[in-house]
Amino acid sequence: METRTCKKCGGTFPLTAEHYGHTPSGGYRHTCRRCMANHVRMHQLDNPEQHALRKLERQLRSEVFGSKVDTALAEHVRTDAKGRCFYCGAHTTAGHVDHMVPVVQGGSSNRANLAYACMPCNQAKHAKNAVEFFEYRVRLGLPVSGPFQHWVSANRHR
Repeated sequence: METRTCKKCGGTFPLTAEHYGHTPSGGYRHTCRRCMANHVRMHQLDNPEQHALRKLERQLRSEVFGSKVDTALAEHVRTDAKGRCFYCGAHTTAGHVDHMVPVVQGGSSNRANLAYACMPCNQAKHAKNAVEFFEYRVRLGLPVSGPFQHWVSANRHR
């Protein structure tokens, strides 16, 4: 298995999404997830006003677009999915209800915009919409599920 040495801590870890996040272009970062998380924490501590402003902006978006998902609706999404991630097809009992069009892009919390996602997919998706995330997974050679399996097969050699 290929490994990479973190540029911050010097630790050597397997070159996987578990240890190194992906860059927007699809490659792996050169800083491990632990160091990236520490960097974010330190930035928040060093810039409390900026952190508070981002938190407020997120709360306002949540109020405007309704990002809170009702518990009953979330359970309905989970039940419909039968434990399968919408994005990769993995079976999971620890999945999340995801906004296919993120709140930051104007997505709402109505049933048509919600999907069941495994934790790795939900964390990797960030603020991408479902189409962007499927395309991202295809670029990385990762499995895709749901309505995009046919699209991937048809467009694999483009």
